Amino acid sequence: MARVCKEGWLETYLQYVKTQESPQEYHTWVALSIISSALTRYTYMEHGRLDLYPNIYVILLGESATYRKSTAIKLGRDILKIALPNINYAAQKLTPEAAIGSMQTEFKKTKMSSLAFIAGELSVLLGSGSDNIRMIQFLTLIFDSEDHFAYETKGRGREQCDNLYVSLLGGSTLDWFRSSLPAEAGIGGFTGRFFFVFPSDSFIWKPEPWPLLTEREEDLKAKLVYDLKEIHRLRGKFHVPDDVIKVFSDWYRSKAYLRSMNVSRPLMRQYYARKPDGILKVAMLFSASRGEDLVVTEEDYVRAKCTVEFLEPKLPHVIDQLEVTLVGQDNMRILGCIKRERKIKHSDLLRRFSSRYSSSQLKDVIATLEEQGQIKVAVIVHGRGKPSTIYEFTKKVRKDDVQCFPPA
Repeated sequence: MARVCKEGWLETYLQYVKTQESPQEYHTWVALSIISSALTRYTYMEHGRLDLYPNIYVILLGESATYRKSTAIKLGRDILKIALPNINYAAQKLTPEAAIGSMQTEFKKTKMSSLAFIAGELSVLLGSGSDNIRMIQFLTLIFDSEDHFAYETKGRGREQCDNLYVSLLGGSTLDWFRSSLPAEAGIGGFTGRFFFVFPSDSFIWKPEPWPLLTEREEDLKAKLVYDLKEIHRLRGKFHVPDDVIKVFSDWYRSKAYLRSMNVSRPLMRQYYARKPDGILKVAMLFSASRGEDLVVTEEDYVRAKCTVEFLEPKLPHVIDQLEVTLVGQDNMRILGCIKRERKIKHSDLLRRFSSRYSSSQLKDVIATLEEQGQIKVAVIVHGRGKPSTIYEFTKKVRKDDVQCFPPA
């Protein structure tokens, strides 16, 4: 069947939401995420020895209420639900066990373990405490669309899902996102799989006090629903012409990309390591938005690369916040140990944390805690023996204070 969104699905969607108050950056990535959810595993790209699927993880970041993150997500989700009412999606909190059960049920119907996580508030989806850690680890593991995936569940033992395809679209404040990612969850692996979307600095809020759908917008919505069904019907391999492979390869070997892989910050390196695959995934989405030929043209590739790189100026700000979280958790973990012991030798402290920190890393944390006045450092000489370094907690301990810090 012929498409009715003549300018492309993404372009039509941006026309549909033009008067809504959220930034265009949000709407662009919501649209790409909805296309990703609709495609599922039926389409793919051969990339060397592995198949690459068009699933993406997207998070809209911004202040609560100000940028209407949840509203932007709801507009896209509603079109997805109307067009594909049977699609397997989750908007509320799930445990890994519940997610696996949902994907196994979907596999019985479609021979594909697919699940689209779509939540206006990511906090609702991920939960808190130990469930939060387990869900973050689970989402990290299932991103790569493995043919066969096994997971040790609580209560049910080892469970398997076949033909994975998982996408994620959520909204959050940066403060919540930072505080929700404990180091135990593997921050780098999780965040390296996300596209972080901020409003541009030039965004100007245009109030729409009483939003009503015009006849034109109703018509655009109907076209979007129709064409999303057509996108869902796409099957097969995306073809990448030789000229596009050359353009991609030239960039991949370029000095600019090689320099980015040598940045000193680990979280930035993990982003850049995954960037090529991210661009190719988004290029597939631009191709599917444009038409049904399953060809990634040079224009599709260039648009994908520009859309991804448009996010990068704000990325260091996200990384700054996450690295502060990691350092803070290191400090709190070690301080918690000293607090419980009241006094502890350097050698004993190093032994307890030997699997987590090197001697130099531990000394850096100790120097910070001493500078903050949290601990005192004393050197005790035992006759002719080797001096001992002692760390002593200096603040008054409240009854509930020690419980704030995770054990070693």
